[in-house]
Amino acid sequence: MTARAKVSTSLSRHLLAATVIIAVFAAHLTGGGYTRGDGAALAAVISVLAAISVLSFRDSAVVLSSKLWLAPEACIAVVIAVATYQVVTPGFDRELAFLALLRLCAMPASFLLGAVIGLNERRLAAFRIWLCIGILIAAILALIHFCLLQSGVIPPVYFLDSERLYFPLLSPNSTALLCAIGLVMAGGILMSEAGEARSGRPGLTPLGALALAATVVSFIDLGLTRSRSGILMTAVAVLLGLLMFGFKNRRALLYRGLPIAAFAVVAMVVASASRLGAAGDDLSFRLQIYQAHLSAALDRPLLGHGFGSFSNVNRRLTTAENFPALFNINALHNVYLQWMEQAGWIATGAMAVCLGLVLWRVVREARRGRRASVYWLRSAVLVTVVALGQGLLDFGFEHYSIATTLSLILGASFGIAIRREPTD
Repeated sequence: MTARAKVSTSLSRHLLAATVIIAVFAAHLTGGGYTRGDGAALAAVISVLAAISVLSFRDSAVVLSSKLWLAPEACIAVVIAVATYQVVTPGFDRELAFLALLRLCAMPASFLLGAVIGLNERRLAAFRIWLCIGILIAAILALIHFCLLQSGVIPPVYFLDSERLYFPLLSPNSTALLCAIGLVMAGGILMSEAGEARSGRPGLTPLGALALAATVVSFIDLGLTRSRSGILMTAVAVLLGLLMFGFKNRRALLYRGLPIAAFAVVAMVVASASRLGAAGDDLSFRLQIYQAHLSAALDRPLLGHGFGSFSNVNRRLTTAENFPALFNINALHNVYLQWMEQAGWIATGAMAVCLGLVLWRVVREARRGRRASVYWLRSAVLVTVVALGQGLLDFGFEHYSIATTLSLILGASFGIAIRREPTD
């Protein structure tokens, strides 16, 4: 390959990575793609980028022809078939179902885009750089917003607690999930780069320094959200990561792992101490929400009430008794029950199987290979644990930009698995 061709290839890698990160983080900073129009716009951009990546890189044929796709593809096809049925069948809100279908179709596209990136070590390296840049910029902007809010320069939003960091998603709990994703992914990149420094270079690499800054600011932001579920699940993920991947012997776990875990737990308690007393009231409200909506999930178990139908169903279920809990919510605060209500048990089961297959493959690959890839895989597992755990009591997946981010991260991890797949 000539020098000009090498420069062109490097530019194409960084251009793709930068464009993906700009698109996703722009959606983060404009509310997370929560509204139907914003979500559809992000879906369109990601789909176009996926098509460009497949056409631009010759080795994308390896991704498309891999047998590892077959089972996850079949599961996603079931989900899209259910959404399509809702679009064409009277009795559903077909406009909402159509917009949901567009966004659902873009999720495999974002996963494919991530797989093309992860298939090539240099493309993944470029993506890691731009991901750290995006995490750091978003975390700094969130911190600046919080400081301006506390100083009175920015007026508070009347329905939000101004003492909690909630930018950019207008929800402290959703923002906590975004901060946790940034913290874990940047932390994983930091650990891999610290290893590179120990193997031959003094101090941190430039990417390591960037990842350190992104990790620190994300950690501060996560604490300022004071999200009990977000902080708790991040602490659980850190502890799980230490137990699963971090140490080769018990002594190392005792002297290094336990202090880190203890610090995470103390930070969680300190950050959310002023809100611990309200935990019982919040749980009571959650239980009222679940009780009301469980009946709706059981009313139409197979195909659900339709993607995007939560608000309409919630209005129908609101009574004088449960009004305080239901009157001002836009999500169920339990992603699994909400999926069963909207998508039905068939699509929910298919999505669960798809995610399980992907995670099984990622965990299987997370102990071998190059250091950068190994820590990427481990971080991908842990951010998924945070997201799935927080999804039990809070919402975050409802923000399309967060779902897209997770899809890209897991897609890149799947691309690493395809890269290691033996060829005939």
